[in-house]
Amino acid sequence: MSGVASLVYYWLRNTPQDNLLFDGGGTTLTAPSPAGLKAYLLAHPTPLNGVDNGGNLPTQTQGYGMPNMDLLFDSTPKFMVDQTVTFDNSGGANYQWIGAVADNAKPVRVVLTWTDAPGPLSGNAYINNLDLEVDVDGTTYKGNVFNVHNSVTGGTADTRNNYEAVFLPPGTNGAITVRVIPTNIAGDGVPGSGDATDQDFALVVSNGLEEPTFTVNAEPESQQICTQDSSAASYSVAVGSILGFSTPVNLSFTGTPGGATAALASTTVTPGSNTTLDFSNLNVAAAGTYSINVSGTDGVDTRNDAVSLKLTTADAGAVSLTEPADGVIGFATGGAFGWSPGSQADEYLLEVATDAGFSNVIRSALVTATNASFVGNELPSNSVLYWRVTATNICGSTTSVVRSFTTEALPGDCPLGTDVVEIALDNLETGATGWTHSGTGDTWALSTVRNHSPANSFKGIDSATVSDQRLVTPSYTLPTGDTGYSLTYWSFHAFEGTGTSCWDGGLLEVSTDGGTNWTQVPAGSLLTDPYDGTISTSWSNPLGGLSAWCRSQDWTRAVVDLNAYAGQNVQFRFRLGSDSSIGTEGWYVDDLRIQSCRVANTNLIFRHGFEG
Repeated sequence: MSGVASLVYYWLRNTPQDNLLFDGGGTTLTAPSPAGLKAYLLAHPTPLNGVDNGGNLPTQTQGYGMPNMDLLFDSTPKFMVDQTVTFDNSGGANYQWIGAVADNAKPVRVVLTWTDAPGPLSGNAYINNLDLEVDVDGTTYKGNVFNVHNSVTGGTADTRNNYEAVFLPPGTNGAITVRVIPTNIAGDGVPGSGDATDQDFALVVSNGLEEPTFTVNAEPESQQICTQDSSAASYSVAVGSILGFSTPVNLSFTGTPGGATAALASTTVTPGSNTTLDFSNLNVAAAGTYSINVSGTDGVDTRNDAVSLKLTTADAGAVSLTEPADGVIGFATGGAFGWSPGSQADEYLLEVATDAGFSNVIRSALVTATNASFVGNELPSNSVLYWRVTATNICGSTTSVVRSFTTEALPGDCPLGTDVVEIALDNLETGATGWTHSGTGDTWALSTVRNHSPANSFKGIDSATVSDQRLVTPSYTLPTGDTGYSLTYWSFHAFEGTGTSCWDGGLLEVSTDGGTNWTQVPAGSLLTDPYDGTISTSWSNPLGGLSAWCRSQDWTRAVVDLNAYAGQNVQFRFRLGSDSSIGTEGWYVDDLRIQSCRVANTNLIFRHGFEG
């Protein structure tokens, strides 16, 4: 493949060919792009028919087939775009090429490729989505919709691949219109040029020949009118000329909203000129979205372009809030909100606040659907909150009634009606007062490499030699008479452990006698972030045989039940053990908090109980 690619690269760059025309003119490229090289190779294949090569193209075993060197360098007329066109936004104007089948004894092949913006490390890797459509004498084919080796009508646009093709068999006749559609431009496909959302592409049309003809293009592609404010709308209609075509074009249109009036400023236009399509009396038409089709003909060929006109006749109607129910208790922090559609609404603004007057809005989302959630930006737990939805459109907005709900209590939360007693809070930002560390191969130290809250955390390295590293907290006194005693901290760890095998890891210990004796915090006291394995006894790890954390895990909130230690002085020890080989990044600990819950005395006048 690399040898064929190098030949094509040289040929496109150095060998002018009368049968190969590039966008913007010319018969060679200064330097073919990777996308251009790929498109040219894919447009000239021989499909394979051996074992495991069946199915509809493109298949996992053969793609579109094997490059055919006879077809790559033959005299069949070809047209090519190589990253000379850039889309700036989703839903913008399509790129369009108009021509005709050059030789109906040969197949027609059209290929679109692009170099996508870099994708995330997890989830879907694709970012920008272009779509290919090919019209042949009024029949439309979408990219990558095949029956074995040939394209077929119908199907759905490909949303995943950054290559699309339409292959039509010998015998195909007539005019060809090729469209490249910027369906979704969400990333920077052209780094160092323009803004952060753009995408260029490569396109090859094999066995297609440009010929003198005309185009019809109406702009804008869509518009919305509030008929309370305006009863008129206008579209610009451009009749374009390809290869000097000059025959006058007769224009017509369909789709006028009922009750409105419309007219073309000129019904006959010479290619290279513009006219307008004007609508009036739109205030008597019904609300809705109307498809307007503008058609042009020179007596032989007909070209069409469709635009949309959305009429909004009133402010968006109020919605009814459906989920969560008013006053519900235990609503999930990432739960879904729902509401009924508002009449003529285009968008909905969901707001969540800590007060019924919405002076402190803590979450908001602008959506077009009738539901939303804050997954990834969860609501605060164990809290009374208020929500409302504002329906909006081009005319105006209407806000719903306000409803309240209480979010679920998470481990470590104090029940409503009790006060939080903060026993200790240490984010390590003022140093490590009272903390100590020791042990074999001790590496515990304050670090800024990772943190849950900037800038410090404690880090212990997972060493490649045997170690028993111990990080000890200060001593804390737990009061008597309270409930819900808990230790909360945030933990990040990368240990040598995969699948069911654990070689290095960490665990938590507690002491109630000033550090003379230590016991491991049992699994039943870990309200979140449970131990995930047992350390191997085979490679000299001092923690061998003990339950521990031994997998890699991003920052996680760990909550430990301390009710068994009420009224005592406690210390905690984060203990990291490693075996005799292979080390990894290690363990980070941050944002330690110890608290209890105390029943609120509602009879007190003074906060500190000075009633006497």
